[in-house]
Amino acid sequence: RAQKTVFIITTTDGFIRKGDKFKNAFKKLSAAGVKIKIVAPIAKESKRVYDNIKAYAQIKHTDSINARFIIVDNKEVLFHVVDDKNVHESYDTGVWVDTPYFASTLSAMFNQTWNDMENPKI
Repeated sequence: RAQKTVFIITTTDGFIRKGDKFKNAFKKLSAAGVKIKIVAPIAKESKRVYDNIKAYAQIKHTDSINARFIIVDNKEVLFHVVDDKNVHESYDTGVWVDTPYFASTLSAMFNQTWNDMENPKI
């Protein structure tokens, strides 16, 4: 589905889940020239996942953002509406919207924040 960019902000647990479940998708997207950027609190428990996907995605560390969303091609946004500490992944809820106006604005904010993020130190 993604043609140009995938931007992800997630939690440590979300980073581990996404890295485990979507490694092959990240690999295919990267090979197709799609730029993947992920922001998450990168901790020691996520080192294995970080090492497995760092060849396919640019990854930055944050402790200051507690959010979960994905922006695809500055057109679509998937918001998770519950903190993943408060819900089992089987019952997680998200809202996927096709809204280029909002997605492009959120992408601009993501990229501005991206430039201030640090590289993981694990």
